[in-house]
Amino acid sequence: MPLNKALKDNKNKYQNPIPTTMASFSEMPAILKRYWNADSKNRKPSGLIPVIQMDPKILDYPPSEDIQIYWMGHTSLLLETGGRRYLLDPVLSERASMSQSIGPKRMHPSPIAINDLKNIDAVILSHDHYDHLDYHVMKALSKTGTLFYVPVGVGKILQGWGCNRENIFELNWWDEINDGANKLIATPARHFSGRGLTNRNTTLWCSWCIINTKNRIYFGGDSGIMPQYEDIGNEFGPFDLTIMPIGAYDEAWHDIHIFPFEAVDAHIKLKGKKMLPVHWATFNLAFHPWSEPIEQLLNEADKKGIELITPIVGEQITIDYKSKSKWWNFDN
Repeated sequence: MPLNKALKDNKNKYQNPIPTTMASFSEMPAILKRYWNADSKNRKPSGLIPVIQMDPKILDYPPSEDIQIYWMGHTSLLLETGGRRYLLDPVLSERASMSQSIGPKRMHPSPIAINDLKNIDAVILSHDHYDHLDYHVMKALSKTGTLFYVPVGVGKILQGWGCNRENIFELNWWDEINDGANKLIATPARHFSGRGLTNRNTTLWCSWCIINTKNRIYFGGDSGIMPQYEDIGNEFGPFDLTIMPIGAYDEAWHDIHIFPFEAVDAHIKLKGKKMLPVHWATFNLAFHPWSEPIEQLLNEADKKGIELITPIVGEQITIDYKSKSKWWNFDN
């Protein structure tokens, strides 16, 4: 299969790598009605989600050459590898929304305050949705020398928030760029973009490969199942670690949000060794019980012999991390 760049259609909108069905604007009222009327009992945890507060002093140390990660909830990560320190899709505000008064609210505190962010070499963004791109984080980092690696079109948003144009690097699918000892490759995802009702798909979305001489990491961002996982695995795998989205899925938007069993299938196609599941446990964005994604993933991973890394929010982990408990199981 050719490694095709993302292209726009005749309406100047970016297209997915394969035909993809998404809810139309006319269907949104019914989906929103279903969301607000759905049983909320199991969509939020019955207990407090454990959080390990990150000591800001960790950001004073030189970044690790090996893989070192802090999962900050949802798809937000602090990643060190190759002597560089990255923030991946950092969303640390109280709500993933255009306003901090309405919209999806965090089910646990952020493990680090936005004002404590420092010595960040670069931000890597998968797309422009509110649960992946936080205005307040970007605004804080705009005052620093942080670099921004983003899909095509997202740079204009960051510039509007005060980020230095010279620090922003926009990539299309299969584009590569060197960052210190690391090579960053923007790879396809099957999703969509837009921060409003009128700008859907005017910016690109992607996944990322972060590669150096010692480690290979795949960051899935947000995506539905697609044959391009195999292309990525063949081109840049095997991966020491895949970081895969597993939550906020539903049959109504199956094409753009992967199900847990599909995340395992994608991990295998990517030639992944270990998997860190993300995109769950922080925001209530779908109809499934809040811990269903991780439980389903555990069952499927066990069948396929896939080793999972399931840290507590804010916990420091390495590639050799061994999960200590099912911290999400409040009833047992």
